[in-house]
Amino acid sequence: FLPETVLAAPEKGFDGIIATFPGADGTTAALAQSPLPVVLVNVDDAMLKKRRRPTAHIRNDNAAIGRLAAVTFMKKGAFASFAFIPMNKEEWTSERGNAFRKELSNAGFDCRLFESTSFAEAPFEDHDELVAFLSSLPKPAAIYAARDECAVRVLAAANAARISVPEQMALLGTDNDEFLVRHSNPPISSILPGHMNMGYRAVREMDIMLRKRT
Repeated sequence: FLPETVLAAPEKGFDGIIATFPGADGTTAALAQSPLPVVLVNVDDAMLKKRRRPTAHIRNDNAAIGRLAAVTFMKKGAFASFAFIPMNKEEWTSERGNAFRKELSNAGFDCRLFESTSFAEAPFEDHDELVAFLSSLPKPAAIYAARDECAVRVLAAANAARISVPEQMALLGTDNDEFLVRHSNPPISSILPGHMNMGYRAVREMDIMLRKRT
């Protein structure tokens, strides 16, 4: 989305906007000001939460995703250590990681958190830190990555540290990005959230708001 596109939408005959990512600078403000009904899919922004026009928010249950990751590992066998690798410092990452760690804690397991000194500004410049972190974990280790892109970074760091996957380290990502998970070596296991269901729900919510206008 571009701000100009959002602001011009009413004049061009659009009835509503479904947004999954605000896009360019200024688009969030344009969405907040738009008179059209807006459905926001996995968009978490304080400005948009204050919209006074018809708005629907649809989000993944990130806590449930994190719990599922923990349960999956616990069902797979005995691990000497567990760790969560966040993607960034955004809320959805924390929700997945906190739920993952809490589920393990409830079952009596400790879970380490990788705390990068650089990913907030440069998410792909913490390779050496990640190598050192993975090397320090007792093996076999179970690693949950917040997203598949993050899991690819973990796999690269494991290869650099000469940690065998999956023999010494089990790795689980999220989103089931088929290109990433299938073309990694070895392929990465990944949790598939209900992305398609969110799309259907977004359309249903938009339909409800539009019917209320007629």
